[in-house]
Amino acid sequence: MSDNEIYRFGGFRLEAGQRRLWHGQEPVDLPPKVFDTLLLLLRRAGLLITRDEFFACLWPNTVVTEASLGRHIWQVRKALERDAGVDYVQTVPKQGYRFVGEVEREAAAAAPALAPAAFPPPAAVPVPEPEEPTIAAEPAPPASPVPLPSPASTPTSPHPRRLWPTLAAGLLLAAAGTGGYLWLRPAAPAAAVAPVNPLAEAAVSRIAVFDFLPAPGAAAGDAWLSSALPELLAQELALNDGLQVINGQRLAELLPLPPGRAPDSAALLRMSRQLGLRLAMVGRYRAAPGQGADGLSLELDVLDAASGERLQQLRIDGDRRHPAALIAAAGAQVRDRLQLPRLSTAIERTRGATTSDDVALLRDYADGVQALRRGELGTAQSKLDAAVKRAPGFLPGQLALTRTLMQQGYHPRAGAVARAALAHAGAAPREIRLALEALMYEADRSWPQAIETYRALYRFYPEDIEYGLGLARAQSQGGELKEAQASLTDLRRNHGNADPRIDLAQTAIAEAQGDYAAERDAGDRALRSARTLRAPHLIGNALLERGWGRNALGDQPGALADYRAARAQFEQIGDAIGQARSDVNLGGWYYERGDFARAGDLYQRALDLFESAGMKASQAAALQNLANIDWAQDRRPAARQKTETLLQLSRELGDPDRESWTLSALAALQFDMGETAAAMASYRQALAIAERSGLQPRRSWALRGLGDVLRQRGEYAQSRELLDQALAIERRTRDYEGQAEAQFRIGQLLHDQGRLAQARKQLLDARERQSDHQQDYWGSVTGLELAALSVDEGQANAALKELDRIEPALRESQAQIELAQAAGIRAEALVALQQIPAARAALEPALAYLHNHGDGIDALTIQLSHARVLAAEGKRDQAAAVLDQVLQHAQRRELGGLVAQVEQRRREWLSPAAAQAGR
Repeated sequence: MSDNEIYRFGGFRLEAGQRRLWHGQEPVDLPPKVFDTLLLLLRRAGLLITRDEFFACLWPNTVVTEASLGRHIWQVRKALERDAGVDYVQTVPKQGYRFVGEVEREAAAAAPALAPAAFPPPAAVPVPEPEEPTIAAEPAPPASPVPLPSPASTPTSPHPRRLWPTLAAGLLLAAAGTGGYLWLRPAAPAAAVAPVNPLAEAAVSRIAVFDFLPAPGAAAGDAWLSSALPELLAQELALNDGLQVINGQRLAELLPLPPGRAPDSAALLRMSRQLGLRLAMVGRYRAAPGQGADGLSLELDVLDAASGERLQQLRIDGDRRHPAALIAAAGAQVRDRLQLPRLSTAIERTRGATTSDDVALLRDYADGVQALRRGELGTAQSKLDAAVKRAPGFLPGQLALTRTLMQQGYHPRAGAVARAALAHAGAAPREIRLALEALMYEADRSWPQAIETYRALYRFYPEDIEYGLGLARAQSQGGELKEAQASLTDLRRNHGNADPRIDLAQTAIAEAQGDYAAERDAGDRALRSARTLRAPHLIGNALLERGWGRNALGDQPGALADYRAARAQFEQIGDAIGQARSDVNLGGWYYERGDFARAGDLYQRALDLFESAGMKASQAAALQNLANIDWAQDRRPAARQKTETLLQLSRELGDPDRESWTLSALAALQFDMGETAAAMASYRQALAIAERSGLQPRRSWALRGLGDVLRQRGEYAQSRELLDQALAIERRTRDYEGQAEAQFRIGQLLHDQGRLAQARKQLLDARERQSDHQQDYWGSVTGLELAALSVDEGQANAALKELDRIEPALRESQAQIELAQAAGIRAEALVALQQIPAARAALEPALAYLHNHGDGIDALTIQLSHARVLAAEGKRDQAAAVLDQVLQHAQRRELGGLVAQVEQRRREWLSPAAAQAGR
């Protein structure tokens, strides 16, 4: 639209080209941005202009608040008050504004060409000719420009924009979002092509820039150029509004290609149909003939993604010592052939933040991003560290390093790198600054700030699905689950349902809500769309998510099949990190069902893969699981060694969540090994970290653990208070497994207090939840307490039936301590039935366990069973000696509750009345 138009309304006349407003014969002075606000309202008279449209049009390179827009609207209204009694600007609550007066528009006869207003749709603005580059830009055989029309049937976006190709903040997410399709036709003769501005008449165009291939004649030492040149070219093209660029790791996750292979037409067609990809660019490089020893020739093919047809072929000759100039020349050719606007002087000034002529820097950067793509995070960190130290102002290196550190789990350091990068980002485009801020806040776990930054990014660049996904992720992490769901709903409205990443994000929200059916269904939808796209990484991720939902819903075969299929998928494409993640899920499946040996093998394999990849946080998770295995199989020293190593690693990572968990695990081990005071201190430290960091699940676990210690110390009131707090947290967060454990602990407490009926209710509720979630092992542990409760209730036969039911699962789990406890409870039940020889026989496995493992806290309960059998056999002195031994242990460990139980058992079993009854 021309800026030479004139608008008349009421007593006013606005001359757009001259940037003047008149009321009658009197000029009305308006600040520039207020004038632009009024002009936008007049150009869209009668139509609602949303707040987001105002922000994108009036402040395309600045982050402003809602108050700024409100002040400008107020100033417009103030200026138009000269027409008394007329309110030209209507407020649409919570949406935007509309110009409601009658407007006449006419063209000026001969308005001088001035700078356009700062809102779209802008025409191409002439800019000064760039300085002569230091390389000769020689195109390949002539080809005419390619116009970019948009079919009338395709919805277009009013705010075309670009995608910075290195700003993928989310883990394991790839590709641009869906949007309006822009169909290309083969190049026509130049005379037959009318100039078309794609920004004015087309929606956002998406182009994939694939790694370049060495052509015959390429030097062996130039292999680093395969990734360095496309990275730089992607950054160069991303300077253009209206061109979204997909490249590097994000593209490799969508379409992994073997080395030396270009994409085929079928793959491009799938990306075109499902993700709105319009163009693809493949390139080759070789030594440039006649350009000297450092001459380098770059050949580029621009392909129609829908047909695979080559639309343009370009050749740029330059000097390998000046890659930035080579890429600038390539970008100029691409813009010329695709009828894209030239870069303004202001945008050209920002180029220095995203490119470089430092060959050593670019080598390190290229090696780093390639290692990151292969999942070799340790190597990636080393190379990117070197690049950042060499050139702190090279922002692609800073962004890649930040992302690498976050994937490794070094969140505090990642935040520090992002903050340092922002100090060098003053001259960078707004988008790259905001993206750095978003990563910084994510690394710092400052979720309110992360949410606001992603909201700004998505408001300014609504066509970029990455920022919408980032907003939903930050909202979910920050506990704003309803808001996260609303963000995904908005993404579906703007991008459709074909992008599997939207449903993958849905699985995380559903899991946080405890809605496992929704998690399974979202994983299934993601799997279908990922298979249609043939995106192997996304297929694997979708299988893992669907499997997790299936497992939580009790579909054990389905979950196992999904986990195995995911591992096979990742193995097929050589994704070691994906294989390790699959092993963790498989290990968890077997662990929950008590198959500790198989779970341990899977966790160890995952640990080895994570260590090789340099993924510290995931390595910590696998180590944590292996410590659980050692503990469940009564390998206390090994479990403690792993736990102490894990605590050091958690502190190295600066991870309060894992540090709190590890301290609770260490406290449980300390308590089991007789270090009661140290255990209480560790639990309280874990609780303090969880409360300080707002980690409700970790707070609940520390409360449960500390409450259990207080129970065994006989401090029942304080124990119940902590356990009730834990149960309230689990109910609030809808963690059903945590609820089951809290109820189990409360049932134990009530049992110790002699409130047997109430204890049974809590234990049955706990077991019902465990059964619902297929927790066979933990259901068996609860069954042990129910069996012991039945003995105390005088229901010995019920106790035996309970033991018959749970012992097969305990044997399958190889749970030695629980099997020994079951033997002791069986012996007590048989004593109650006066079957003394059978009780002695039943006790033998428990005594064998005591011979090798007599120092744990759980062993004390077996010794009580032994004392009961001895008393029933008439061996009162031996029974008293065993009770004395238990009493000494309990007193040394400051377990007042157990002391009271020993004294009660002494009265019941060894008093004269008990002896008379035995006779």
